[in-house]
Amino acid sequence: MANEVIEKKHTITQQVLFALKVHYFTLKRCYTNFKKPVTKCQKSESKVHWELISESISELWNESDTAQNKHLTAGKIQNLRIAASYFQNCIVEKNSTFSFWKQLGKPTKRKGFVVGREIREGCLTPTIAGGLCQLSNALYDAALKAHFTIVERHKHTKIVTGSLAEINRDATVKWNYVDLQFRSENAFQILIEFTDNKMMVRFVSKKTTTENSSEITPNSNLHHTLNDCYSCGNTQCSKHIYVQSFQAKTAYILDEKRSEFLKYIDENATNKDVLMVPFSHNKLFKNQYFNFQFKNNSTLLSFPIFTFYKILNTKFASKNKNVFQEKLRFDEAFAVKIFHTIPIDCTHIVVSQNLLPFLQKNNAFAGRTYDVMMTRFPIQNLQTKLDSLVEKYPKSTTINDFRTSQSLIDYENTALQHSRNIITSHTEIATVFPQKTKLISWNFSANQSITLGSKILFPASALARKGAFEVHELANEFGLHLSILGNSSEYNSFWNGISTEKFNGNWSEIGLILFPTHIEHNPKVLLKAISLGIPIITTKHVGLPNDLPLVFHCEAGNYASLRAIFKQNFYRFIETAESNVQSAEILRK
Repeated sequence: MANEVIEKKHTITQQVLFALKVHYFTLKRCYTNFKKPVTKCQKSESKVHWELISESISELWNESDTAQNKHLTAGKIQNLRIAASYFQNCIVEKNSTFSFWKQLGKPTKRKGFVVGREIREGCLTPTIAGGLCQLSNALYDAALKAHFTIVERHKHTKIVTGSLAEINRDATVKWNYVDLQFRSENAFQILIEFTDNKMMVRFVSKKTTTENSSEITPNSNLHHTLNDCYSCGNTQCSKHIYVQSFQAKTAYILDEKRSEFLKYIDENATNKDVLMVPFSHNKLFKNQYFNFQFKNNSTLLSFPIFTFYKILNTKFASKNKNVFQEKLRFDEAFAVKIFHTIPIDCTHIVVSQNLLPFLQKNNAFAGRTYDVMMTRFPIQNLQTKLDSLVEKYPKSTTINDFRTSQSLIDYENTALQHSRNIITSHTEIATVFPQKTKLISWNFSANQSITLGSKILFPASALARKGAFEVHELANEFGLHLSILGNSSEYNSFWNGISTEKFNGNWSEIGLILFPTHIEHNPKVLLKAISLGIPIITTKHVGLPNDLPLVFHCEAGNYASLRAIFKQNFYRFIETAESNVQSAEILRK
C-alpha cells in the first residue's frame, strides 16, 4: 500500500482535552507509586564483568528523513545521548523492579534535552525530549530476550517503519504516567553503547536464563499513513513548530593552543563548521588558552568564564594538590560544557585528546563520526611506561602521580578504538595506531641562525620522567655547568653538587641542549632550538623525525648511550667557554 498523507489539525480544544487526560493519568500514577514505590537503581563506576544475557541493536538515523525530519532525528539522538547516561552501568538487584521514569526523572530543557519527535495523537510532532521511546523500546526488547518479568508496558498507537514496534517489541513512555517496568530473579547491569549509526543496549548478569528464546511476532496494526509536521502541509496546526533544514557540520574542539592543530583546522574547516575553544582572540591576554585565531569564517564558540576560573585555580592552587588530577578535573568539567554546546547538526567531531574520555562518558559521539587530535599517549600506555620507571628510579616522588581510574582508561580506549582518524605530529604516538594515523608536520619556526653560546640547557624540570637523573650523572662525571628551564624537582636537594643556574631566556648563550627524556608530548622548546640551529641530545620519545640535522638520539634510561654521544660529539663543552663555542659552530657547519 502506498504511503498516504492524512490532513489533520490539532485544535486548541483537542489540546486542552489531551492536557486534562495527562493530568488525570499523572495523578493516578502518583497514587500507584505511593502505594507501590519503586526504588532507583544504583550506578556502578564501570562495567561489571558478568555474562551477556541479552542485546538489542537499533539504527539511530532514518534514511527516508526529509531535511526537516532529519533535524528532529538529530534532536532525538541528542536526547538519547543524555538519557543514556542515567541508565549506563546501572545495577538492578534481583527481584527489584526497574522503572524507566524512576531512573531518568523528568526530561527537561534544563537537563539538556532538546526538540525531537514523538508520536502524539496520530502524528509525529516536535517535542522537547522527543525520541526517548527508542531507548525504552530497546530496553523492553532486551528484557524480553532475557526473559524478565514485564511489570508494565504500553504499545505505541502508531508505528514508525523500521522501529521495534513492527515486531511487537516497542514500549512507549510518557512522563509521568506511561512507564516501562520489569524485573528479574537475578541481579543484572544495563550497558548502553553507541556508534555513529547504532545504539546497543545490553544486559549482563551473574546467572543466565534457562528458558526458551522469546518469540518475535509481527504487529498486525502496522500503519503506513503516519503523519508528520513537515509532510502533511498543515502549518496552521497548533502542534506545528518551525524547524530549520538539516545541514551536516563538523565541530572542531581545541582545548590547548598548538600551532600544528591550528594549521590543520585552517586547512580543513569550512565556513559552515563550528570551532570551539576555551577563549577567542583577545589582545588583552597573553596566555596559551587565549588568542585562538583562525583564517576561515567558521562559527566560533568560546567559554571565557570557565577558562578564567580554570587559570586562576591553577595559578593559586595549593602546592599539595596533584597537578595531574586537577587537570583531569577541569578537563571533565570543560567536556561537560562542550557536550551541551555542540550543535545537534554536527555529525562529525575533531577533538583534542584530553577531552576524549569525558565526551565518550557523556555519549557525545553517539550518531557521529570523529577524529582525535592526539597530544599524548593513551592513559593506559602512559601508565605502563611510568610503571616501568618506578623500579628504575625508586627515589622518584612524582612518577606515581600520573594515575587515574580504570573506568576513565576504558572510556578513552573505547573512544580511540572507534575513532575514524588519529591526527598527530608526534612520530612515536603515531605508531600506536599506524592504520588510521594522519601524521602532520611539526610547526618549525623559520631558521634564525645565531652565534651559539657556551652553556648547556636542560629544558625541563628536575623529574625522573624527563631524564633528570641521567643528566645529573653526566654533569657530575664531567663537571658540567647547567642552565635549568623548569621549576619543579623530585626533591629540594636534587641538584646539590652540580653547578646550575636558572635559564634566563637568552638563547644566544646556549650551545647544547641535553634532554634524555622518557616522556615528552609537546617538545616546543626543542622546536625553538632547531630553528636556531642549536644541537640537541634527546630520545625518540620527543616525537621528532629521525632525520633532523643536529638532533642526536640516545636510548632513554641508558646512561652509557647518553655518555657516548656526549663524549663523541660534545666533549669540548667541559673545557673553556671559547672552546665550547668553537666546537658547537664547527658541528653546525
